[in-house]
Amino acid sequence: MRPVPCAAFALLVGGTGLLPAASAVAAPGPGPGPGPAIVAEPTSGGPPTPLVWRTGLTLHGAAVDGTGARRLATVRGEAPTPSPDGRRVALLADDQVLTLDLDGSGTVRTLGRARDATALRWSPDGRRIAAVGYGPLTVCGAGPGVPAGCRATAVRAASEWGATWSPDSTRVAVVDDDGAVVTSDGARTSVLARYRVRRSRVDLPSPPVWTRAGLVWTTQVIRYEGGEFAGVGRAAVRRYDGAGRRVLATVVPRGRTLQPFVAAGELPDGTLVGVRERVPRDDGSATAFDLRLLRPDGQLVDTAAKAGPFFPFRGTDQPANASAAVAGTLADGRVAFVVRRSETSRAQLYLADPAGGLGRRIVAADEIAVATPLPGNPVE
Repeated sequence: MRPVPCAAFALLVGGTGLLPAASAVAAPGPGPGPGPAIVAEPTSGGPPTPLVWRTGLTLHGAAVDGTGARRLATVRGEAPTPSPDGRRVALLADDQVLTLDLDGSGTVRTLGRARDATALRWSPDGRRIAAVGYGPLTVCGAGPGVPAGCRATAVRAASEWGATWSPDSTRVAVVDDDGAVVTSDGARTSVLARYRVRRSRVDLPSPPVWTRAGLVWTTQVIRYEGGEFAGVGRAAVRRYDGAGRRVLATVVPRGRTLQPFVAAGELPDGTLVGVRERVPRDDGSATAFDLRLLRPDGQLVDTAAKAGPFFPFRGTDQPANASAAVAGTLADGRVAFVVRRSETSRAQLYLADPAGGLGRRIVAADEIAVATPLPGNPVE
């Protein structure tokens, strides 16, 4: 059987606030290079910065709407990620997890080694950091009352999916390198959904997101005929609340829809936020992303927040390879939505109003990370 087409993986939603690589919308960092990995700027101290972005070697921070922007540091690394309170930023450099205090002191701490990591996720209480990538899921102590250092677990997370923390900061959920949704508290691992290959279909779990009501993910059916890709089938939105698993909704793709609803977060009233990926062209060379809502009563609602379509570059027939990520939801219900036109384009952050549309672009950069109140974890 042939592998699932790359397009089926184009939409990565992190569950913390949707993943990307270090998030689906992150570009590789400049690497450690000579000199220190982080050199704080004199302007690093100031108000909390729940929004951080890297352009080249320069790291900036601001309020989530982009106001009060300032230079934070010169960095040689990747995956800059703000703490939930916006007063620290974590970074990966040469397999080391580092943090920078944003109080003006310029204090840099080396937490420990996270082998082959590409993405970082702070726990909601700000005391731990999960590192995922091509090596084992690693958890680092970053606050009082937890063991210092970084400890590898037995879970090997798929780097492109990221990670999501439970609201009480005790467990991490990921899609592992076998394609299964698993949770780990560092000592015990539980498998909640598996990647299944059958004669004419593949059941593909999406990256999970930990909401206040439980862990949520979407399982998408990929169909085959005679060993060839034949399209997508229904998508089942599932939730695990500690007592058991249940299907919240089953969504059937229509028209040129590739993924009808990938659960990515929640609104303050408990409504789930998801993303639909569409392929406007018959040849599959263009991609578009729409925010959709799944209400507690099971009703699926389209919104006015749409990104794309993204077409191939002029003079080429190559697919756009666009990607999108939901980085979380603000207390007022706006959704931090990050899109990238192609693998070589800069990521763009929007604060989308489900009722009013995508809104203005907040920032464009090589890497963007946001810490949001819901679901409670920062994600790139």
